[in-house]
Amino acid sequence: MVEKVSSIKTYQWDAPSLITRIDVRAQDKNGAVAYIYPPENAQEHAPKLLALRDRFKQMGWATNSDNRYGKSVLRVSGLANENELLALLQTGNHIMGAARISTTANNSHEGLGDSLRSNSLRASGIFYTLGNILFIISGIRRKDNDQIGTGVSFAVGDSLLTAFGGKDDRRQFKSLLTKLTKHLEEKGIAIPEGAAITAETMAAKGGFLETVYDYMHEHINGFKILAEIAGGVYYFRAGLNQHNPRKQAAAAVIVAGWTAALLIKEKKPDKEKLQNAGSLEKAWAYIQEKPLRLAGWAGLTHNALSTWGAFEERRDQLAQPNGTRHYQWDMAGIAAMLLGNSLYSISNKVTGGSIETGALVEDVYGLAAQVLNRQPPELRQKAIEATADFLGERTELKDSRSQIIEHLRKEMEALSHNPWFYPREQTAQTPGLNRR
Repeated sequence: MVEKVSSIKTYQWDAPSLITRIDVRAQDKNGAVAYIYPPENAQEHAPKLLALRDRFKQMGWATNSDNRYGKSVLRVSGLANENELLALLQTGNHIMGAARISTTANNSHEGLGDSLRSNSLRASGIFYTLGNILFIISGIRRKDNDQIGTGVSFAVGDSLLTAFGGKDDRRQFKSLLTKLTKHLEEKGIAIPEGAAITAETMAAKGGFLETVYDYMHEHINGFKILAEIAGGVYYFRAGLNQHNPRKQAAAAVIVAGWTAALLIKEKKPDKEKLQNAGSLEKAWAYIQEKPLRLAGWAGLTHNALSTWGAFEERRDQLAQPNGTRHYQWDMAGIAAMLLGNSLYSISNKVTGGSIETGALVEDVYGLAAQVLNRQPPELRQKAIEATADFLGERTELKDSRSQIIEHLRKEMEALSHNPWFYPREQTAQTPGLNRR
């Protein structure tokens, strides 16, 4: 199933509390993020709000002036949980009286089609695993070590795919921010000291097992594809052993298609550029959008050739009164693999593909806008372009490059009027902010 961001817990207080509302969500097993709303007459309390933000930073928490549901907030990350934040606010009399607590479910809703696409990677692993078991049984009955090797090789990748291929918004979010940070640094855009994006990407590790899970989740398709290529080699040798040219052809298709899927970088197509593109350029963009299509299609071709070979083997075995019936296991395995390949072909190479939780998508823009607002005027335009170049190619976000630029500029402008915004970060009048 898809692992999405947990529900939002909201705390509310009445005046004369300075802080009247805080939204909290668990970021991962080791921390939480809080969105603190300013009072209605926020400008009158600006010095207190900025002093409070300084206090948060002294506690080692990362802060970011942000927008939430069209309202200004201060995003505080790096919290172990909300209790330490509430304790600090109570000590300073920033909140008074008992809080009214409510919980709001995740704001992301999926239809059947979206749910299928979101879970297709892990679901494909389940059907692949069933097919592997049947191929191994076929190899054992045939006493063919190469066919057994095919099933075992496939099984290694598919068991990992089943275990680590689930969609996980939190991991996807952190991975995206980590890659954005690296991209900006490669483009000569420095990440300002104390930027909230650093707190997100440098969060404390959750122990050895959590670290391993993070790594496997990030690179699962690489492991899956390498296992598939190894299995294809074994399958080719099994075809030689069994004098089955269909199996040999199927194996060659597997190795070629999955190798291509491994080497091609996944890239979201730029629909604006493709409007005037030629057929070949559009075809290449289609492949780059989801390189796993090549793997899935190669798998389906493998299924067709293997089915052909199984029927030929069936014909030969039925012609012998006491002949074996090994083809039955191959046919059953092919049926399971057919479902697995179909699901894999609609999956993203980037694990999970998109971030389904709307709040996290908005956080991506907010965290990026904080970095952009802190750039020197002469670098701000370059930074905006570099950010849009990266996000425009990522499958996690659905916006086009021009939409991303527009969203970033609006976010930067809105943040400059946020009462939590440090005066030294003010950019509303900075030349270049409104340039395209």
